[in-house]
Amino acid sequence: MNNLKSIIFWDFEGTLVNRPGLWRSALMEVLDENEPEHQVNMEQIRPYLRDGFPWHRPEESHTHLSTSKDWWSQMEQVFTHAYQGAGFDRNRAEELATLVRKYFINPNRFILYEDTIPSLKPHRRRLEAYYPIKSCPRASRNSGRYTIV
Repeated sequence: MNNLKSIIFWDFEGTLVNRPGLWRSALMEVLDENEPEHQVNMEQIRPYLRDGFPWHRPEESHTHLSTSKDWWSQMEQVFTHAYQGAGFDRNRAEELATLVRKYFINPNRFILYEDTIPSLKPHRRRLEAYYPIKSCPRASRNSGRYTIV
């Protein structure tokens, strides 16, 4: 019997769910709520998100990003650069960058694809034999609330 206590289906940007606007929208949400008078638009942010993410350099090792803390710390540098590019001074850009994680991972911002649940359901019984499946919040396309997989 497997000793693992749970299983996670990890979605890499668009396999199981969609987050409209991805990173740009999260950065804009931070601005909308924390700098309500800002004059920044998504197109001003876009050029600064074209580099800095690990997938932009697949030829390099990224083993230094082995924890969530390490990964988000590196991403905050990317977000800081984007906010500076949009006109914020370094200190404010760094403050705003620390908020992006909270906004990006908000489950209410993700849209569950219509075929996600039907695609995963056939595996439920097999998985339950090895892993206790718990209720897991997922964004629902219909209600904006949670669906249990």
